[in-house]
Amino acid sequence: MSGQVLLQSVKASVLSLVMVLFLVGCASQSETGKPADVAGGEPEKTGHAGHHMSHSAERDAQGRQLYDMKHAMSPEVKAELRQREVIPPYVTDAQMDSMMEAMGPNYAWYISDTTLMGDRGVLILAHGFGRHGDQTFRERLQPVGAARPTTFAFGMSMGMSDHIQIAVDNLTAAGAQEIVVVPAASSRYSTLMRQWEYIFELRDEPAYATVPQVETTATVLFGTPMENHPLVGNILVDYAAEISQEPAKEEIIIVAHGPIDADDNREQLQTMEALADALRAEGYADAHPVTLQDDAPKDVRDANVQNMRALVEDIDARGNTVLVVTNLLGTRTVQRSIRRDLKGLGYRYNFKGLVQHEKFVEWVELVADQT
Repeated sequence: MSGQVLLQSVKASVLSLVMVLFLVGCASQSETGKPADVAGGEPEKTGHAGHHMSHSAERDAQGRQLYDMKHAMSPEVKAELRQREVIPPYVTDAQMDSMMEAMGPNYAWYISDTTLMGDRGVLILAHGFGRHGDQTFRERLQPVGAARPTTFAFGMSMGMSDHIQIAVDNLTAAGAQEIVVVPAASSRYSTLMRQWEYIFELRDEPAYATVPQVETTATVLFGTPMENHPLVGNILVDYAAEISQEPAKEEIIIVAHGPIDADDNREQLQTMEALADALRAEGYADAHPVTLQDDAPKDVRDANVQNMRALVEDIDARGNTVLVVTNLLGTRTVQRSIRRDLKGLGYRYNFKGLVQHEKFVEWVELVADQT
């Protein structure tokens, strides 16, 4: 197998993994600085131990912390991820390191004015949307940051949690005695959610590497992701209306990124039925939830694409028009791949992400105030 073909094969199954597996010292060492014992059993849990981190948390010109930190991955973290079968056995260390260089950082970004104080702070966890997408995300949520101490922690936290600890510490420094964690994710059924929950001691086992769990004197209130919240249904109704011409003769496909695991995927599709019901209630001929499982092995994603193409062809054969919307937060990478996936077929597509709608900010404020 050529190097190019191998990298393409590997990317599909480990994209969500390699986005953030770096700063390994903090993920694979105990408080004494000794490597965790991976080969001999379950890795030892580690704490932040007074937050003595192995790198500087100094803010850059835009207020981001850890943003420019170089990627690194220790043998211990690689071993643990292989032990958990997160990394396929055919992926070499060199290939993993190479792919790491192309992935986005884990970092904290405090968005409130440093003079703003409050006894309730908001921590927004997000996968990350690239430099432009993260900036857009910040701009959209500035009203939240203007009302209460608010910070982001971007990244999938597979090999570290220092960015989340820094975000928590920034909120307590602003007077927060309660911290509402807002997981900006489309579903609870994912390894990403399970890793975040582990970091906040809501699970006993990590989904990825055994990273330090958050230490804080504040009370942490962990919110639920957007999933099938009525506001998400409202957003999709608006997005469908923007491309609709005759609802009674239109069928809508709701495309989601989707998790890697098959059981998670079934659960997400089931929760998406509430979003489909919201669209059916608007008089559309039908609505169909679809997941790409965009980070799953290539054969899994390819099968989902073929099923989606077949669905488009079936709708066309019924004499109805296909409208495509998504429950994706951002607006770029996956939306472009959907265009490629459906190339040659007839449909109308609203590629907007949920974050572009004013109701997204309303959802964050609801979670922040009512959790």
